[in-house]
Amino acid sequence: MPRAAVPDYLGKHFGPLLQEASPGMRFGMYLPIWTARRDQEQAVEKMASRRSPKAQDVSATLDAQGMDAAIDRFAKETLWEKNDSAARNAWDTITPLNASDRQRMTALAERQDALIAAVPEADRLTVDGVGIAPFVTGMGNEHPLENGFAFLDPHGLPYLPASGVKGVLRTAAEELASGEWGDTHGWDREFAVDVGDYETFSAIELLFGHDPEKGQRVGATLFRGLLQAWDVFPQVRGDRLMVEIMTPHQKDYYEGKASPHDSGQPNPISFLAVPAGSGFTFHLRIDRARLRVLGLERELGQQWQALAGAAFRHAFEWLGFGAKTSLGYGAMEPDQRAARAREEKARQRAEQDQAARRQRELENLSPEERARYEARETIQRFRAATETAREEGYTPGDTFDQQRNDFIQAADGWEDDGLRREAAEALDASFSNNWGASKKKRKTLKDAVRRLKGE
Repeated sequence: MPRAAVPDYLGKHFGPLLQEASPGMRFGMYLPIWTARRDQEQAVEKMASRRSPKAQDVSATLDAQGMDAAIDRFAKETLWEKNDSAARNAWDTITPLNASDRQRMTALAERQDALIAAVPEADRLTVDGVGIAPFVTGMGNEHPLENGFAFLDPHGLPYLPASGVKGVLRTAAEELASGEWGDTHGWDREFAVDVGDYETFSAIELLFGHDPEKGQRVGATLFRGLLQAWDVFPQVRGDRLMVEIMTPHQKDYYEGKASPHDSGQPNPISFLAVPAGSGFTFHLRIDRARLRVLGLERELGQQWQALAGAAFRHAFEWLGFGAKTSLGYGAMEPDQRAARAREEKARQRAEQDQAARRQRELENLSPEERARYEARETIQRFRAATETAREEGYTPGDTFDQQRNDFIQAADGWEDDGLRREAAEALDASFSNNWGASKKKRKTLKDAVRRLKGE
């Protein structure tokens, strides 16, 4: 059986371990595709078992000189050479995602959500996307299976590096700034700055940086961009990664062995991909401190989110993320469902934070202060319920009547005259202008208002 390229003290066979290891570990250290001594022995034994002149020669060599000599003469694959058969079967070992993989995948996304939530809203931007085509990343990484893949260590999960995100967004910004795509969305703007040799910088240079060796400007100023991108961890759809195949038809030409022609032998090559339908969450933040130093907090500081949002929309529609985008890989679209779920989660988190703050405040109050605090909260809730009933349309007998009765009952129990007057004003507003009560009910409510006012 082929073995993995690991030290001997770790053992030779990783069958049980491969079920628990991450895809990155299965694709890397634990990948069992290297010819082992037992593979060579089995190849020799198989040849010797056949009925042929060669089998007789193999058997004679085994009897006369032993297994080492037979391996030297007849074993097709030498020790520690890539085993072609094992390499073809390795994909079934690499692609599955186990429960632990999914837990880490979710945990990484939740950690990023929590970290970005701590950043002021004006300084961050989160965009949710969903893949409409397979996503490929890190194909340029060297790997014995021809094409690499980007797994983040030590988690062993697919990821899109932040540098890849910024590269795509910069390309999108440059295309928009050219004006060839219609509305520039502000990417063609220039800003007055005092940076080294320059008096102005474009929005692209400010957000993504300027390297004089790569740009066309005269001057030696190197400027680091104000925009910070985070790594992206795909939330893989389904329970496994997928295997795609490309088939170069001019192998000899690409290897520099012959001129291009159509009679070459096709050479199918497999590579890993994240399946379509997977979720991608992009997080950006602006360096607010450097914005202030440059004197651009009011201008660029208020525009950068709209600029980045336009770049994302252009990238989703025309560019894609990751590798092989010219062939359609990495195509995405905005994920409205994920965005709504994120907003709902943020709302719940804000409510929880507010409840926690309220509890801390209450714990520091005396019983009398706590009673006044809770009474004012009751008044605020009743005013909000009144406004909601007014906007949605009140009809006698609906739930607002019960809310109003509960409010009157609570206010009647308060001893503080100031709180009772506030309650009377809120109650009076709930049926003024002939809204919200019959004539008989209005008399009852007016009596309650006078009672609360002490009249």
